[in-house]
Parts: sequence; structure tokens; C-alpha cells
Amino acid sequence: MGVDKTSGTFLLSLGSAILAIGLVTLVSEFITSTKILKIMRLYGDYIQHGILRIFSSRDDPEYKEIRSAKLKQASHIKILTLVGREFIESEDKIETTKQKIQEAVEFKFLILKPDSSHWEIQYQDFEPQDLDVIGNAKREEIKNNFETLKAFVQDLKSEKKELRYYDRKPVFQIEIFDQIMFIAFYGLRSRAKYSPVIMFEERSGSRVFEYFMGQFNEYWQRGKLDE
Repeated sequence: MGVDKTSGTFLLSLGSAILAIGLVTLVSEFITSTKILKIMRLYGDYIQHGILRIFSSRDDPEYKEIRSAKLKQASHIKILTLVGREFIESEDKIETTKQKIQEAVEFKFLILKPDSSHWEIQYQDFEPQDLDVIGNAKREEIKNNFETLKAFVQDLKSEKKELRYYDRKPVFQIEIFDQIMFIAFYGLRSRAKYSPVIMFEERSGSRVFEYFMGQFNEYWQRGKLDE
């Protein structure tokens, strides 16, 4: 019986193509599976620690929108910041803050003490020197505004509403609105405004969330030194 060379060549080519397709599919599935495993591990870490979002900076429009909404809705508020300009920079902002304090169940607010040595350290060595930042130009105004707001809070006579100074150069900016936490950082020659921001949601057993909450509590307890 004769052999049809054309048919044999065609079948050989077809077999090679099927084998190649099979190998490509197998490799593709393996790569895809590996990627899926990595995504699942990353997603698992995010879920475990309550990481919801990471924003490139506090200038991110979406961050501003989300933060504003969370602050507006919050009844338990804890803030550790350098100056607190968003709360005490002007009379209008002070009035807005007063209203929020009255509405809240809990309000704890910490800023760096303007006449502490660490204020000098922050603005001499860490803040960008080419900016007329409010903390450098309006130190006394900040202190007066803070004291004005502090007197208002004291008149409320609520154990859950209090303002304090802390006395160490800040590492973090921590804002906690109910179960949501925003973390930014004070870097060398860099303001928190330009720092990446991590958005957390409280998770039971999350050591990362507990760490930042513990840092707020450490600063808060040190704030007791100023009466």
C-alpha cells in the first residue's frame, strides 16, 4: 500500500500544532495560576490587616472625598497631627470643629506643643525650608487657636472630649474616624501632605491596626504631661 506523503506531512503538522497549543495552554494556565495565588495572598493580607486603600498623597482627590465623608459620618474621632490646620487654622475652621465636637460621642485631638524643643527640631531639620508653612510662620496664632478650642471643649465637661499637646517630633499623622484609620508619615524634608496615605478598617486580630492604635495611645498618654 502506498503512503500519501502530502497527507502524512499535513497530519504531522497538525499534530505539532496541537502539541504546541497544548503546551502554550499548559504554560499559560500555570502562569495564570501562579498570578492568582499571588493575588490571593496579597488580597488575604489586605483583608487580614484591614487595608482598604493606599493613596499616593493627601492631595489625591479621591482621598479627600473619602476622608471628608468618613469624618462627616464619624461619632468617635481621634486625631494625631503636627499642626491641625484643617481644624484650627482660622475662625471658620474652629467654628466647624466646634460643631463636629458637639455632634461627636468622642473627640480626641493632639498637636505638637508649639513651644517645645521638638517643634524647633521639626521646622529646622525636617520641614522643607522653601515653604512658608503655617507652623513656622504662625506659631503663636496656632497656639492661641488651639487654646481657644481647648477652652471650649473643657466647658463641655465631657470625659470623652479632650484636646492635648504632645511633646515629641511626630512620626505619624493618625486620623481615626470610627473604625476607619488614615495613616500618613512625616519624612525628612517632606510634609505629611506629600506622604502616601494608608486607609485601614479595624480588623479583630490585626497587629498592624493595633500597632498604629497603640502609637496614638502612646502619644495621647504623653499628652497628660501638659495640664
